[in-house]
Amino acid sequence: MTFRIRTRDLELSQALDEAFLRIFLLGLRICQTVFSLPMIGFAAAFISGLSSEEQGVPSKVTAALAIATVCTIYAGVTLLPIIFEGLIFFTVTAIFDVLFVAAWSSLTSVWNSDGTGTCNAFITKYFDGRPQKSYFMTDCRLVKAMFAFMIINLATFVTSALVAFCLHLIELQHTTSWRSLPLFKQRDKPQHHCACCKHDKFHPSPRSSVSGEALTAPV
Repeated sequence: MTFRIRTRDLELSQALDEAFLRIFLLGLRICQTVFSLPMIGFAAAFISGLSSEEQGVPSKVTAALAIATVCTIYAGVTLLPIIFEGLIFFTVTAIFDVLFVAAWSSLTSVWNSDGTGTCNAFITKYFDGRPQKSYFMTDCRLVKAMFAFMIINLATFVTSALVAFCLHLIELQHTTSWRSLPLFKQRDKPQHHCACCKHDKFHPSPRSSVSGEALTAPV
């Protein structure tokens, strides 16, 4: 005889799964904060370099700065509630994580040429015709580092979206299991005995399941 145990049916296993996912999501939020904060400085330094050379600031630099700032605030705000929040929280965070996946994907695509190209091509593109200065190369390295952090943030938000969705399913299962408890189940309506039936001592009326007495008096 073969015995099969489904661990998802065990309450302890479910609790361990949920605890592990919450801790894992907590770690992802910390990583997202750590990798977004330097990007704010990198983008600000690049904007400063362009401004000092009287060059226009591309919109993708402003977008990178804005998304990194919002991402840092979002990761910081949702850090502690991961420990104690429930269904609604994980539903909302899963949606926002998907939106951040789209944002980081867009940034990665528009910064691909600058992040993977050579520094000479970068300097020619943004500082063409200007005398060579040392911070041109520094800006190039900062942009390459920023591009690497974009890829890391994209990966972390893809993972956090999946984890948040899994936690959403677990919390949804908890909610439905609470509703299925006997206390919340709708009581079955008692079946009323037919009033048109005739009962006598030879055909007694069935007894009530509550009082134990006959439903109708014998005729």
